[in-house]
Amino acid sequence: MQKKRIACLFMLVFLLTLLVPTGLVLADDADIIVSPGDSIQDAIDEAEPGNTILIKSGEYIGGINIDKPLTLKGEDGAIIESEGQSYTIGVLEGNVTIDNLKITGAKDYEILIAGENADDYSETDRNKITVTNCSFESVSPTEVNAAIAFTGIFKYADIIVNNNKTNSYLSSVNFYMEDPEVYNSNIEIKNNIISNEEMDTEYISIYAFDLDFYFCENLNIEISNNQIIGGTKADNTYNWICAMYLNNTRNSKITITDNKLTNVATAVIDYSSESDLVIKGNNLSFSEGESSDESAFDLALYDGCSLLMEDNYIEQYDVGLLIYECSFGSSMTIRNNTIEGPKPILLRSIGDYNGPQMGYQALSDIDGTDTIKAELVFAGETDGLEVEETLKVNSKEPEESPEPTDEPQESPEPTEEPKESPSPSPTTDTDGEKEEVPKTGDKSLSLVYYGLLLALSGLVLFYKRVRTLKAK
Repeated sequence: MQKKRIACLFMLVFLLTLLVPTGLVLADDADIIVSPGDSIQDAIDEAEPGNTILIKSGEYIGGINIDKPLTLKGEDGAIIESEGQSYTIGVLEGNVTIDNLKITGAKDYEILIAGENADDYSETDRNKITVTNCSFESVSPTEVNAAIAFTGIFKYADIIVNNNKTNSYLSSVNFYMEDPEVYNSNIEIKNNIISNEEMDTEYISIYAFDLDFYFCENLNIEISNNQIIGGTKADNTYNWICAMYLNNTRNSKITITDNKLTNVATAVIDYSSESDLVIKGNNLSFSEGESSDESAFDLALYDGCSLLMEDNYIEQYDVGLLIYECSFGSSMTIRNNTIEGPKPILLRSIGDYNGPQMGYQALSDIDGTDTIKAELVFAGETDGLEVEETLKVNSKEPEESPEPTDEPQESPEPTEEPKESPSPSPTTDTDGEKEEVPKTGDKSLSLVYYGLLLALSGLVLFYKRVRTLKAK
């Protein structure tokens, strides 16, 4: 009798330990595991489309090419370093995810993403490109063009660049240098930390997020919760840093919210047409004793654009908001901003190219709740407006300035080029075998609950059996 009881108990414990942990550990399963000494390129070549390749902690040789849909994911401490190649990782196919890697050593681009087979995608079958939780370290500040660059043609793409850290690049996310075209796509750039503090040795221009498209249309662009840190003047040198540059965007929606910018010469330059632009909740400031003789926001609104600018904190800029051009049919709503500086809002040109437009109708709202220290100034040669005509807008002394917002948090564990496509670069691979991990598939919670129910049923039967034996 005692032996039967012990056997039943062992069986129940085994069943519970088999079912419960299985459903919890499969989330991080990989199809191929690469360890130090193995070749990442060999793993990619042998992988099936859709596979996940896990890179164990250690150092690996770069200059690799991803030519199929897959996920390349690193353990903490996994480093891929190029040995002087043009790029460290080349992405030659859609639906690729790169996650949790340190990437460094490239001559031009750490990751070069090519828009291939654009016509294969549609509204219901989209191309998802994701770069998340990676760190990028330039080995040659002022020389390496970009951490992440795009080339080719992208249609119906969902491009996510979230929770990354970059240090000392001329550009962190670049849609300019290799002339990409982007259509009917979403671009999400969130929770990144961009540092250029070490790039103060000579005069250079830096564009953290350079979205100067060769051509694009019908985009949804969201840039939010990023922290961008610029250098400061030293030894009569100055790095001109633009946090976000957008150009040639048509029929698009652009949202720039809750970014924290420190020691950045210009926050946003945007020349859009037929687009909606929202700039909200951003914080722009300088270190003590530093300032910018540039415009914080330099905007041109062409062909029916709309601008909503509210709840921003801007200090120590010569011009808070410069409207370079607001053509006929465009509108602006500017409210609840704190702008401290000589010229909080400067309107150079309002109206239509083809004839006089008084222009005041283009101002849908300049809200009296804006807190500024100076006058709103109209300047420039514009039909219907006199040079240096001024309009006062609530020139009261500002209330105590709000404290800068907290730095963007690093991502929680789970929470985002020549014109030709990049050609494979030779890599020096060391011999090594890759460990194949058999596919086991995900187990749903319902299976776990079903197993627990079976176990409980077994306990009940066991209890009844014991009672029956005692009765006998």
